[in-house]
Amino acid sequence: MACRVIASAVMGVMMSTVVGASPQVSPLLGVWMLDVSKVPLPPGAKPPLSVTLTLRDLDDSRWNMVIDTVNADGSRRHAESTFRLDGAPAAVSDSAGAEVDTASITCPNASTMVIGATTGGQLSTTRVFTVSADGRHETETIIWRGLDGKPHTRTNSWTRERAKRN
Repeated sequence: MACRVIASAVMGVMMSTVVGASPQVSPLLGVWMLDVSKVPLPPGAKPPLSVTLTLRDLDDSRWNMVIDTVNADGSRRHAESTFRLDGAPAAVSDSAGAEVDTASITCPNASTMVIGATTGGQLSTTRVFTVSADGRHETETIIWRGLDGKPHTRTNSWTRERAKRN
């Protein structure tokens, strides 16, 4: 019983760091660029020209996530969601259709974000984003069920966009 109480207290402190009870800013926030040269693809597939992930704190216990993609053919895609970090489902708008329509997001610590995404009411992917100690790099691990019914895993590398100077 004492272990459960201590574990609950520790989780509460960890979440308060991310949710806003602490003045600490999560290193997850900011603008991230996908390293498209490292995206694992099947033979013959072309990677997108660019993918930008932007995470903003809205100062009311909510975050906003925007993903802008320029595909290999030059077409563009825009996906966006505003969510709380409590794991409650949040709608995702996606200009290209229904790859993801709902997401559940939590942060077990200030440098890690876990996303469960659904499409048409079915779990489609689980994604874990982890920021490096220097705050300049982020690793995304994606897990999904393949057409063969088995779990598959892929890792993407992201780099923090440097602040533009005037």
